[in-house]
Amino acid sequence: MALALLIFIREKSFQNVIRICLIYFVIVSPLLVIIAVEQLGQQHGASSFNLNSIYAMRAPHHVAPFYSKQQLWNFWSTGVFTTFMMTLAFVVLAKRTRAIMPPSFILILLLYLLLALAISFFDKNTFFFSKFYLFRPSSLILLLAIASVLSVINTGHKSSSETTTLALRLAAVVVVSVFIWTQVKSNVDKYRITQNWLSPPSLITAIEGESKPTEIVLIEPKNEMKPAYIGLHRSIPRPTLVSWKFVPSTPPDLLRWHKLIEYRKSIFEGGCRKPFMYPVRLLLIFDSKTLDTVKNCGDVVWRSNHAYLLRIEDRWSFRKTNS
Repeated sequence: MALALLIFIREKSFQNVIRICLIYFVIVSPLLVIIAVEQLGQQHGASSFNLNSIYAMRAPHHVAPFYSKQQLWNFWSTGVFTTFMMTLAFVVLAKRTRAIMPPSFILILLLYLLLALAISFFDKNTFFFSKFYLFRPSSLILLLAIASVLSVINTGHKSSSETTTLALRLAAVVVVSVFIWTQVKSNVDKYRITQNWLSPPSLITAIEGESKPTEIVLIEPKNEMKPAYIGLHRSIPRPTLVSWKFVPSTPPDLLRWHKLIEYRKSIFEGGCRKPFMYPVRLLLIFDSKTLDTVKNCGDVVWRSNHAYLLRIEDRWSFRKTNS
């Protein structure tokens, strides 16, 4: 749709725009049918409000800027401020500048993001629009904005002196750096993390010795979105029941995922009060305070400087009659 808008701005003709829109809708029509069947055709035994709340709860940093004051300040404030400032800058550029990547085109895309922000504000109690990921195009808009700024600089320096040309190119480097520095820093930090310190060979050996292949290792929900912790679900040779990172999409599966998340939370926050609803044999714990909470579940069979492995006593073991 952005491509169609760009073509219209440059050519001032609806003919190619209509053609592109038709092609686009033909291509995505199978996906639209699948989404319609999943969202409307299944009976999932819960109101849409519950499902919408799960979408918002799972990824407020992607879909719900007004989910909480903490989310708004910690994850959204910088982006919102940057979007406002970029919009003001492109208002000026759109009036005064012509370039290969028209600033007026970028301005319309930025206004879309501000509209999505307004929609999210009025939707902060129901989160109906959260599942549509209104802010998903923001990365593409940022890329196009950078391209537009570079296009403006390139257009302006063609008739300039060498000194002016060098200054403009240096300015372009600064502009690009300012736009991408947070993402670069984030990626560098990820690769500085040692990926294997959480799952040494001795832990894998202990898990294999203390559990059967079909029994579950329940992982404490701490730092789940950090790469080293995400990797645990792949490196542990046993089922791990549920992960905050890996989320299904269909309404019934999403509701089941949320149920498992809440069940896991109840174990690590409340300890063992009755036999497990699932065949859990081991608890992998990272916080010593959590270890005190679940100490009635069994004995520690492995430990390191970073983690504890606790084996569930038979009296708490899963029984089919519990399901």
